[in-house]
Amino acid sequence: MCDLEITLYGTTSWYAEDKEPETFGNRSIAAISSGWDVITGIFLFFLPFWPVFLIGGIGYYFYKRKNKNIPKSPSH
Repeated sequence: MCDLEITLYGTTSWYAEDKEPETFGNRSIAAISSGWDVITGIFLFFLPFWPVFLIGGIGYYFYKRKNKNIPKSPSH
């Protein structure tokens, strides 16, 4: 017939693990960790755009400064 040889390699034995039941504390820590990963991901997404934010902030500052010096027309 035929011969079949299977060789398994790996450092973890996920098939033989005895998983502990998840507690509220473990799930809470996992949720906080997941949320923190999202926050850092968003920050790292916007990080390359810092020159745009800097130029926009400077432009906004000068725009507000210019408009503050314009006298408002009196309304009767």
